[in-house]
Amino acid sequence: ASSVDATRIGATGHSLGGKLATLITMDDPRIDALLAIDPIDGDPSPLGGGSPDRPDLVPMRGSAIGVPAGFIGETFSSAGGFMPCAPAAQNFTQFYMAAMAAPYAFQWDMTGADHMDFVDNPIACGFTCGVCTDGPADDATVVANTRTLLTAFFRRTLTDETALDEVLHEASLPTGIVVSRRP
Repeated sequence: ASSVDATRIGATGHSLGGKLATLITMDDPRIDALLAIDPIDGDPSPLGGGSPDRPDLVPMRGSAIGVPAGFIGETFSSAGGFMPCAPAAQNFTQFYMAAMAAPYAFQWDMTGADHMDFVDNPIACGFTCGVCTDGPADDATVVANTRTLLTAFFRRTLTDETALDEVLHEASLPTGIVVSRRP
């Protein structure tokens, strides 16, 4: 407890967890930074249909993201397979484009990754992880690069370690990642 600074809080999550981290950030002024990992907007149910309990957040509420924001994701899962696990109209790029009120925002596209590559242990999630088409990227590399970006982003945004800009968008950015940023 002595090493926790409750005045600097970051929110993160993957898939629906990334959407929920975004929602929490929009609604809780205590959150100082957001990093969503391949967030999916809309109703995550494979049966679709939508629900008022799971409303779309972006672009309508995107202006409510008023803290530094980062969105790690992939475009491989935007089509194909049993169902698109990260449909292009609801994927991480939509969150990034909607976060116009963020003082700065990053979008990191993991080339060749698929939606479940961000999961530490896809075997543990069983059938759910098996419905997404496997991308050509090495799963362990995607997880390692995600951890590197997550750590650097929160250390940069929550503790002002400017040297981490090298990792986030400059010379030390891990290979296989395409970055966009504003401003």
